[in-house]
Amino acid sequence: FCLLILINGTNFIDGLNGLLISSIIIILFTLTRLNLIDNSIISDQSINLIMFILVLLLLLNILNVLMLGDSGAYLLGFFIGFLIINSHRNNPDISPYFFISLIWYPCFENLFSILRKLNRDFSPLKPDSKHLHQLVLFFLTKKFDLKLILSNNLSSGIICFFNFLIIHISTLNPGSTIFQVKLITISIIFYIVIYMILFKFYKSSLMFKK
Repeated sequence: FCLLILINGTNFIDGLNGLLISSIIIILFTLTRLNLIDNSIISDQSINLIMFILVLLLLLNILNVLMLGDSGAYLLGFFIGFLIINSHRNNPDISPYFFISLIWYPCFENLFSILRKLNRDFSPLKPDSKHLHQLVLFFLTKKFDLKLILSNNLSSGIICFFNFLIIHISTLNPGSTIFQVKLITISIIFYIVIYMILFKFYKSSLMFKK
């Protein structure tokens, strides 16, 4: 169930150029830096090769030349989920909530979307354009009158930067469950507050347009 949430969440955040690929690179880099990947499952050379390929794909994605699509997003979601499950099993001294901190953003994006749609009597199975990254894109485009490709890449960069900060902070004390739970809670509260602000801007812009 959790793996499905992650896989679907990775597909959700693939709505902006570079957002998903950058998130995967950050997670892989963190796992590698902390030496949490089992070399009997996948070697360091293979991880480095995958990261190199992802960087190339990131550049093409940012330039709007290549898109991952559903298949690419599902594949990356399954791959990173498999690595995290394996890393958790082989490192019992690391808090399980540390691994949740690594993937909190795509997972919460999915869960929040389901709850948000249910609250509005809208089917969770139907897509909409009110995810956080889409609201960030809308805000930058309308507020600063930016071109779509520029606001797209800028939105992705802003979200990745804050997600990187959260993941970096999680590495300061990976063995403490209390520390990780507090970090995840703060991250979720921050997400919800930002979402409410951006959604209010979205609604007011539509009303002004009418």
